[in-house]
Amino acid sequence: MVTADRLPYDIVIQIFPPLQRRDICAVASVCRAWNAPGTAALYSSLELRPALNMTGSDSTLKLCDSLSLRSDLAALVRRIGKNLLMIGRAHH
Repeated sequence: MVTADRLPYDIVIQIFPPLQRRDICAVASVCRAWNAPGTAALYSSLELRPALNMTGSDSTLKLCDSLSLRSDLAALVRRIGKNLLMIGRAHH
């Protein structure tokens, strides 16, 4: 029987692309062998969305600060997108 940590890397990296981000986090924690490809899948494409208490520029600066502290994660980033859609509360 083949266990998760013994699957070939070429097979493991095929598991992540169709998954949602929260599922990638769960799968990446299955074993140490899956952590690196899972982390790469999470950080290869980032989408900036302003949080309720942040502006778009605040979230961009926070991301830049975070990546400057973790050059290992910054090296994985291939694309950064910006979601400008702001969903506000309806005023009655």
